[in-house]
Amino acid sequence: MEFRDLLKRMVNSYFVIYGCCFLGTWIYCIIFDPDSVFNLGYFKDMAVFALLGDLPGVLFYSSKALSGKQWNIRLILHFLVLEAVLLVMGRYLNMYHTVFQGIVFAGIILLVYVVVRGVCFAWDFETARNINDKLQKMKEK
Repeated sequence: MEFRDLLKRMVNSYFVIYGCCFLGTWIYCIIFDPDSVFNLGYFKDMAVFALLGDLPGVLFYSSKALSGKQWNIRLILHFLVLEAVLLVMGRYLNMYHTVFQGIVFAGIILLVYVVVRGVCFAWDFETARNINDKLQKMKEK
């Protein structure tokens, strides 16, 4: 994946991650602190959290096309780095306090990861479908 394409994908996924952070916060608060109240600083924290969640995406950068095996290895590595970074940041921001809360927090990170990957897959699928439709029209002419 070229760096320009990677950067474009990361900018697009940043906003999905940012939105999913609110979904994750909602789920977490339902479980542990339903009476939570957030101040404006929370929006800044989530923006930084989303950025830190997006930065490990540089692991997908490659000057040449990746094989399926290389892609899968990078996908696993990306997830592990992402979990580590976000768990450390979550602890630093006092988002969880006990081991059990940390485990739930890691599960929510996994849930958000799956949603973001699903949305990105849907975007790629739609793009591929549009390209194939245009190629089919060109072929018919």
